[in-house]
Amino acid sequence: MDESKVIQCETHYLDLIVPSLKYKHTICYYLWRKNNVVLQQQPTRYIYCFHRLAGNGKEFDYLARQLLERINNDDDDDQPIVVVCADVCGRGQSQYLEDPQDYEYKTYIADAMALINHVSPNQPIDLIGTSMGGLIGISLLVTSFYNKLKQETADDQQQPKDHFVVLNRNDNININQQPTALLPYIEINRLILNDVGAFVTLESLSSIASYVGCMPTFSSRQEATQFFQKVYNGFGNLTDDQWSYFVDRCIIPENENKLKFHFDPSISINLKKVESDVDMWSFWNNIIVKSTKQILILRGKLSKILTNETFNRMVNGNDNVQGIEFENVGHAPSLLVEDQIQPIIKFLS
Repeated sequence: MDESKVIQCETHYLDLIVPSLKYKHTICYYLWRKNNVVLQQQPTRYIYCFHRLAGNGKEFDYLARQLLERINNDDDDDQPIVVVCADVCGRGQSQYLEDPQDYEYKTYIADAMALINHVSPNQPIDLIGTSMGGLIGISLLVTSFYNKLKQETADDQQQPKDHFVVLNRNDNININQQPTALLPYIEINRLILNDVGAFVTLESLSSIASYVGCMPTFSSRQEATQFFQKVYNGFGNLTDDQWSYFVDRCIIPENENKLKFHFDPSISINLKKVESDVDMWSFWNNIIVKSTKQILILRGKLSKILTNETFNRMVNGNDNVQGIEFENVGHAPSLLVEDQIQPIIKFLS
């Protein structure tokens, strides 16, 4: 076997500071590559994966390996692929935040931008986002758009280039009233949104918040698996091995006798405060579609998070947007089965 083609996964940590500047925190990310790839010393294509609200970056292990094995796999390929899967703060091996109020998109966007600028500075990227991860991708594009606009204004007026924009629920942005931070411009070539879109109802958000904030502990792995299959039945008809795949990555020991979910229960605090639908249509029509070369939207046909109406409205009328729906799947497609992986491979190839 050619050792240069062996796939490896490295675990890295990055020290950051919350947007309020009150304290530091550390995030974990997993960097997948072939042995022959020398980072930042050769042209490299970076694919970033951001997970769902209560997930973590290890959920993309199988997909990351598939991407490396099946995209641009020719021996003469001169632009190798690196896949970066992050644990968003408070999940997986990333540090829990001191102040639960900081579990918000302002923090997630700042962390994602810092991570991307650290791993692949000044390079266009591809991004895959499941649920919350998809909203992080949308938010990165919106923030980058206004960053660039603000920088151009600063150039004209010789003012400091220190503003960034966060994704507001009411879709109203005043770039002169946003918190300040020195953040870069991120260019996303291809964006994959896994079961999330430009409009999310309050009802569906409240449903997610209700179960994430009260996750139980378990006496056995079997008990954890049964709970997982019930709560996350939207993943579809997975095999026992595929359910075990998720349990292995999402459940950890709490003590000698109990198991628990691998995230801070406080991540749902701000979600419970949401009082209205999340309407991002103006962002979608005026920024996202225009600033991204290609967009692929994945939807479980039974999903209540990405409704059929929202899905069709996002896809129709946009030449650079395509969509695929999956039978007998809700929220969200697991990205473990071939009929979900193959379209991703094709789209990114």
